[in-house]
Amino acid sequence: MKDEALLRVRRLRKYFYGPRSLFSTERKVARAVDGVSFDVRKGEVLGLVGESGCGKTTVGRTILRLIEPTSGCIEFKGRDITHLRGSAFRQLRREMQIVFQDPFSSLNPRMTVGAAVEEGLIIHAGANQKRRFLSHESNIGEGTPGQTNISPDHDNWTDPEQRRRIVTHLFDRMHLPPGIWDRYPHEFSGGQRQRICIARAVALRPDFLVLDEPLSALDVSLQAEIINLLMELKADFNLTYLFISHDLSVVEYLSDRVAVMYLGQIVEMAESSRLYAEPLHPYTQALLSAVPQMDPTANRHRIVLEGDVPSPDKPPPGCRFHPRCPLAEDICRRQAPNTLDLDGHIVKCHIVERQRSGEGRIVAEEEPDHLATDAASRRS
Repeated sequence: MKDEALLRVRRLRKYFYGPRSLFSTERKVARAVDGVSFDVRKGEVLGLVGESGCGKTTVGRTILRLIEPTSGCIEFKGRDITHLRGSAFRQLRREMQIVFQDPFSSLNPRMTVGAAVEEGLIIHAGANQKRRFLSHESNIGEGTPGQTNISPDHDNWTDPEQRRRIVTHLFDRMHLPPGIWDRYPHEFSGGQRQRICIARAVALRPDFLVLDEPLSALDVSLQAEIINLLMELKADFNLTYLFISHDLSVVEYLSDRVAVMYLGQIVEMAESSRLYAEPLHPYTQALLSAVPQMDPTANRHRIVLEGDVPSPDKPPPGCRFHPRCPLAEDICRRQAPNTLDLDGHIVKCHIVERQRSGEGRIVAEEEPDHLATDAASRRS
């Protein structure tokens, strides 16, 4: 079901600690991600946008446990994976994959592209063989006598020839030229390298993909091709995406819902069409006002933010956006805003809360989103 949450993130924090100085015991603490909560529904694309340095990439990598979280809870398919270890963690690696921003640095220059994509199949061959055996056992007695109804998903990854067929088929699906198995990453264009990285990510048939700005290193013409490829793969493999980007036009086109980050926190989140039609937070309004318009005669008001983004090791008190907000009031400087839920449109802003408090509800800090009641029911 589309409304079923595949991934739940609750109060996620990731702090980076600097070294102690010679004359002080205090350490600088960079609050890269500070209390982020959201859900990703099965089969949807959640866009995560914001300025450089706001914590978007850190969120994606922390969810996948490429970076260990400082605190918070990460649930995948209803299971708490925050502190998962051992064989269960290895199985999780297969179900959650990532496409990195730079396709060249994310490929080993000393490995052929065929070996790079095949590597994941080799690592997970044992687990897949066990899954294949269990599927075989569960299907005995069904269909034609003496045969089993094993899904094509249960390939034998321990067989080198089978692995080669899988990778070759993936290269064909990525619209890559034939006979590239023994070629190296430097022999390909940027768009082709990104296709190879996508093939590596989907080779294990994951359920969830983090797309960490996969288009930012590509030309505009190549971006359109990669976007179409991602949507084809989503439909064919029933994938769920967390799409991280600073390109608001692409996010609008791809995403079902959009979350806006500023200085380690989500300040607004809503259905894509709703957020683009009626942005509520002043920061979101400023971001959308900077998106180029196709019509040069269109009347639009550009909101230019003054000042620089504060350092994450010294976030301002109260609302973190108040030093740059053109609408800031005294309460914004003193008190952090509540999370207001306006029928699924989440926003953290004192001004919006005062203007529209009668239309929504304040989300409690202990259960920080509109699905908190589901979390409470699971605990009981």
